[in-house]
Amino acid sequence: MTYKLLPRPRYLNPVAGSFDLLPVTDFRISANAAKLAEIAIAEFTAETGRGLTTDQDKTAGWGFSLGKPPNVADAADDNPEAYRLEITATGIGATANTYTGLLHAWQTLKQLLRHDSESLPCLSIHDWPDLRWRIYHLDMKATRRRLDNLHAILPQLAEFKINAVLIEYEDYIQLERHPELAVDGALSQADIREWI
Repeated sequence: MTYKLLPRPRYLNPVAGSFDLLPVTDFRISANAAKLAEIAIAEFTAETGRGLTTDQDKTAGWGFSLGKPPNVADAADDNPEAYRLEITATGIGATANTYTGLLHAWQTLKQLLRHDSESLPCLSIHDWPDLRWRIYHLDMKATRRRLDNLHAILPQLAEFKINAVLIEYEDYIQLERHPELAVDGALSQADIREWI
């Protein structure tokens, strides 16, 4: 089977079998990564239509699991954003070197949920980015995005592991000292501050 994962993981090894997600209701997360629980639960519900409960592990490090997780090796790479994601017939487990790496593991899992939100193939994934900065260039003059659209693209950029946005405002921002430079409908500075 071909998996549409962007960016494509460095190592993706299919294993025989699948994990049935239908009876899964518990999401366990390491104490360090507690803030990921809110994101993961909301996104899991959006992708599957089913809710999760959360339980915080007392273990140190960076990890999460669903079902009866496999023993997942450490990310074992010097890259701070490295992660491992394991899906077995009994559960899903992820480990990472940092919160950012664990967020990347979640984003990869979320993309897999789009293939089938009821049953996932057993896989072993080990990944890390090639580049420290992965920048999305946003030219406001060419796109004329509205504030609601700017808010909507942030989760999409995060899913693709983009970690910076370079914005060219040009005439699409209302400047205090030269308001005449802005086009009709330009974003206010308050709008931009809210988005940032």
